[in-house]
Parts: sequence; structure tokens; C-alpha cells
Amino acid sequence: MHETINVNLVDSPDWIRERNPGGQLPIIEFGPDNKVLYESLIVCQFLDEAYPETRPLQPRDPYEKARDRVFIESFSNLWAPASRPFFMSPDLSTNWPQIVTGFKMLDNLLADKRGANKFLSGATQPGLVDYMIWPSIERLPLFVDIAGHNGADYLRRELPTVNHYREQMSGDTTVKSAGLPIETFMENLRTFRKRFETK
Repeated sequence: MHETINVNLVDSPDWIRERNPGGQLPIIEFGPDNKVLYESLIVCQFLDEAYPETRPLQPRDPYEKARDRVFIESFSNLWAPASRPFFMSPDLSTNWPQIVTGFKMLDNLLADKRGANKFLSGATQPGLVDYMIWPSIERLPLFVDIAGHNGADYLRRELPTVNHYREQMSGDTTVKSAGLPIETFMENLRTFRKRFETK
């Protein structure tokens, strides 16, 4: 049994930093002595290993597990500069070439890792590596919309691997049950970007 608390990081409660000084999510608090862990990959790996009776999300082979971590790190290193302008720049048109370059590099990275498989973890079911990058993949067309382009059309034309992978992941039971409505993210991002209008 667990409780999920969704937090607006633009205006987060004080108890978030009491548990994680960096103020980032996710955070889990568990056990009678209220143990705390945070950072996405650490939390996900801990949960996967702490509940061996559930379907394993990571490869058992140490090398394959390490390769997944390398991919997640590589993905994050590309995603950060591609998405940063949406949170830092008032004029996305000037950053669009940089954004496009980053998105296309992500598409190529995804194609190399996925190969002919349905998911990054293989042909049948998503694994930890899929769930770790899913929030970014899910929201990618919304970033394109915010930049003044049609996200759905852009993915079909320019990011075919991301587009097909996104379609496959959207049908996953865990993805459908755990996510927030995509409209909520869009509303939050638009609200966040309104701060540029007052400067």
C-alpha cells in the first residue's frame, strides 16, 4: 500500500527540500523509521530490487544493466540542452535550430538502442530503461507545440523513431495507469512561461 503525492515544483512545499535538499522529484519515504531516497534512477532501481516478487524491470546480466544506465545517461545529456530553452528562453524561435538538432540526435540514439524491437528492453514488455525516458518522450510533441509548430506532424515527419516508440509505449498498462493527463503538463508549462511576458 502506498500514497502518491503530485507536487508543483514551481511552488513546492517546504517538506520537499527537507527530504531532498535539491528539491527534485521523485522522492520516496518508507518504513517505520521513514527512510528517504530520491533521484529517479536510484528510486526505480531500489524499488525493482526491493520487490523481487514482481516482474523484474532490469536485466539480470550486469553488463546489460550497465548498458541501460549508459543509455539513460546519454539520453539525459541530449534531452537537457534540447529542453532547456522552454524553461529559460522567452523567444523559442531563436533557439529552434538548437532544439531541432537535439531532438534529431535523440531520435538517432533511440533508433540505435531500440533496433527492431518494440521497446528498448526488448520485443515484448517495457523495462526500467523505457520507463526512465518515457516522461520526456511523452511530452516531446507538447514542447514542439509550445514552440509554435504542430507537434504530431513534426514527430511523424522528422522524428520517426520517437513517433513510433511513443505510440507503442502509450499502450502500456503501467504508462496508462500512472501518468497525469498530458493537458496538465501543457497547462503548467504555459503558466511557467508566462513569467517571460512580464519581463
